[in-house]
Amino acid sequence: MYFGLYFWQLTQAQLAMLATTSVIGGFAGVALAPIVGRTMGKKWGVIAVFGSAVLVHVTPVSLRLLGLAPENGTPELLALLYGEEIINATLAAATGVLLFAILADVVEDAEVKTGRRSEGLLMSAQNLFRKAISGLGIFIATGVLTFIDFPEKAERTSVAPEVLRSLGLAYIPTILALYGTAILCLLAYNIGRKRHEENLAKLDALRRAEALPVDDAAPPAAEPGAPLPLKP
Repeated sequence: MYFGLYFWQLTQAQLAMLATTSVIGGFAGVALAPIVGRTMGKKWGVIAVFGSAVLVHVTPVSLRLLGLAPENGTPELLALLYGEEIINATLAAATGVLLFAILADVVEDAEVKTGRRSEGLLMSAQNLFRKAISGLGIFIATGVLTFIDFPEKAERTSVAPEVLRSLGLAYIPTILALYGTAILCLLAYNIGRKRHEENLAKLDALRRAEALPVDDAAPPAAEPGAPLPLKP
């Protein structure tokens, strides 16, 4: 909102349209995710789309800081921002889909190791971390605004250019550091396609064995020297 209102000086209608265009990217991202997963694998696929989303997201601000972005209020700037929003939303949605697929693989891998399903535990942990990080994000954003001395209750066109430039200069490294940390964490994911298929095979075999009636189970092997069982 700070970038939309003050950095780009968008109107309320333009901000609403910017949010609407992200819906297009959301549908496109859902379609893109399985293609990326099949082509690159889940790990490198999610890292690729996640990293691309971050780079696309900071491109307009970077262009403005370099003096290469169109002026505020021009159709060219709106085309840049709307295009960035659609592409970024597409990549972000694909990232979300692939991350949920990765979480499902982790659930199955944990079941192979422990014999217990743990979707509830992992989903609860994910929601807990999401809320904690959301609070951390608000804290960091407030710290950045305080650090650059951003004016309170400022009008849309009244913020000094040097303050806006400081906002952009603080924003880009902060975003790259936070999302870069997330990407580094994804490097620790080590469930490849082969291991995932092996996990599925083990779980399928286990469920088949549990579903067999007791009479259909294989008889225990006879000990050496023991008489063979009589046939009826």
